[in-house]
Amino acid sequence: FFRSNATNIPHKSKAHRGGEDAWLATDQLLVVADGVGGWADRGVDSGLFSKNLVWEIWNRHNNNNAQELKNILVDSVIANKNIGSSTVVMAKFDTSNNNKIKTTNLGDSGYVIFDQTPTEILKDLPIERTVIQLQLSNQCGTGAELPYAAFDTEHEIQANDVLVMASDGVF
Repeated sequence: FFRSNATNIPHKSKAHRGGEDAWLATDQLLVVADGVGGWADRGVDSGLFSKNLVWEIWNRHNNNNAQELKNILVDSVIANKNIGSSTVVMAKFDTSNNNKIKTTNLGDSGYVIFDQTPTEILKDLPIERTVIQLQLSNQCGTGAELPYAAFDTEHEIQANDVLVMASDGVF
C-alpha cells in the first residue's frame, strides 16, 4: 500500500478556485492532473476538468482495480463533460504482483522513485524516473486526442521506497 502526503499550492491568482491542478492519494492509487492554464484566456477554468478527471479515475479504479491505467484514463476523459485539458500521471499497485507498481504518464508531469535501501551507494538516489512527454499529444481533454499515447511503465519496488509524483512545476 501507499502511505502518502500531498499538497496543492496554487498560484495566488488562482487560489480562490483551488488552482487548476488536482490530485488523489489513496493506499492503492496515486494521481496528479495538471490543468492547462491556457484555457483561462478563453474564460474557462480548466481546474474543473482536472478535478472531474481525477474523480472519474478514482471511481473507475474503485469499480475495477485490475483494469489497466491507460484504459481507466481513456474512459475517464470520455466521461468528463467539463471543458479544459490536463496532463496526467498515475500509479497503482499491480494486483497480480505485490512487488510492482504500474504507472502511466501523459505530458510533462511525472514521478521519481527513490530507493531507501540503507547502503552508502544507493541511499537517496533515484532509481527510476518517468519519461516526460513533450510532443503534441501530451495532454487530454477538449480538442485533444484520447490519451492512447500515454506512456505505460512497470517498476519493481521494495518496502520503504519513496515515490514522488508531481506536476511539472515541482520538477
